Amino acid sequence: MDAEKIAFMVEWASEGGAHLETNGEVGFGRDCVGISKDNAYIDYDYNDNIWTPEDAYHKHDCLAVLGHGEDSLEQLYQWVKWLKENDWTIKTDLRKPKDNLDLLLHGVTTSYIKAL
Repeated sequence: MDAEKIAFMVEWASEGGAHLETNGEVGFGRDCVGISKDNAYIDYDYNDNIWTPEDAYHKHDCLAVLGHGEDSLEQLYQWVKWLKENDWTIKTDLRKPKDNLDLLLHGVTTSYIKAL
């Protein structure tokens, strides 16, 4: 993967306080690359008409592409590039956990993308 593309993704993620994950897992141990913050991949709402790449993780609407390596990183790059070109940014809000289990699993913040 071209260093400029990696830098582009790192910069976009860092603007929202997040980071690029190049060797991650999603779901039950599925390899992925993605954009994450506070140990969770950034959420999106599928109903917002967001373009997603072919191998986007499909069991939860989050910025993660299945697999590791060049193809997965290229798909993530195309996704982040589309998000930036269409004025999407990362936002973080406080959340009120329902109980201790909810707190343990999801923490006190939620991060998602939003159009400017």
